[in-house]
Amino acid sequence: MKFYIGAADVTTGKAVFHRCTDGGKRDLKWMQASASMPLVSRIVEVDGFRLLDGGIADSVPYRYMEGLGYTKNVMILTRPKGYRKKKNAAMPLFRAALRKYPAIVDALAKRHIVYNRQMTEINKREAEGRAFVIRPPKALGIGRTEKDPEKLEKVYQAGRSEALRRLPALREFLE
Repeated sequence: MKFYIGAADVTTGKAVFHRCTDGGKRDLKWMQASASMPLVSRIVEVDGFRLLDGGIADSVPYRYMEGLGYTKNVMILTRPKGYRKKKNAAMPLFRAALRKYPAIVDALAKRHIVYNRQMTEINKREAEGRAFVIRPPKALGIGRTEKDPEKLEKVYQAGRSEALRRLPALREFLE
């Protein structure tokens, strides 16, 4: 199965993607970049890019996958239907910490707008039968940097349970 990683280029503020081929050092570097949160993680350098978390530039990269020709996309979201992101209160910190990278600061400032538009588009695709979405029925009750293994296990099990519940519908969608 082809496996892609998305990250945000701090120089341009745009999403860039990498197709993983062997799970080696280069692929792992892209995975690290994809999960590198601003203020919490260092910028990751790989393949000539300086990268942070892909969600900054493209929270759910369904358009990228559609551009590759995929027509039956399965999207796994971490927020319940109807969730809308608000303007990030940490913007002054982002501006200070990333002042050398105005494009990524701009992407962070607009992230809530882009995310909310994507959720509207995803809901439409789902209603039209062009996407299959698995999302929690209610808020998970953990933060982005949760470290408590028991809480993480509880959230994992909730996601697994929801996926199993939706499995018959997923099989039907993929036929």
